[in-house]
Amino acid sequence: MRKPLELPGINPSALLVEAVKHSSGGTALHLGASSGRNSLYLAANGFKVTAVDSNLSNMEVLSFAAHHAGLDVAVLQADTSEFKPETTYDLVLGSAMVHLFDRETIAETIRMMQSITKPGGLNVLLISAENDDSGERPKLFGSGILPGYYKEWELIAEEEQLAAPFDLDARHVHRAGLIAKRP
Repeated sequence: MRKPLELPGINPSALLVEAVKHSSGGTALHLGASSGRNSLYLAANGFKVTAVDSNLSNMEVLSFAAHHAGLDVAVLQADTSEFKPETTYDLVLGSAMVHLFDRETIAETIRMMQSITKPGGLNVLLISAENDDSGERPKLFGSGILPGYYKEWELIAEEEQLAAPFDLDARHVHRAGLIAKRP
């Protein structure tokens, strides 16, 4: 297991930090990259990163940050639910996007992520969803749902938690995620 490098001022997902420990580097695809804190972290840890997000402003922020930090991040503006990569990757990260899809699109997206992951490579899923009105976690992300997509893969880590609200936003957010290694 390797020790990931820290990037001052960048606060990556704890689950991604754990995934980097279980990876030997290489290429990474980040679907739902937003403004890129996790993409920048991957690049700082030696990955050649392709970051995809549908929001042009986010991609411009990420491109600027990567350029000025001297990091290798290719930035693509595209709808992540329709993105069809033409190559394979050592690590495929889906963050803050799967929860926006219906069940069929979630299944298709996860199958796509799996199909473009090299043998021995990792899939990392980071999901956030608001609780429903009853305060219960969303049924779609209940315990066991995410690992069900990865029955033939080695499950390295799984997390599920209720996150505290941000200062200006009183909503609690349910977070779920996993790291799975392709056989």
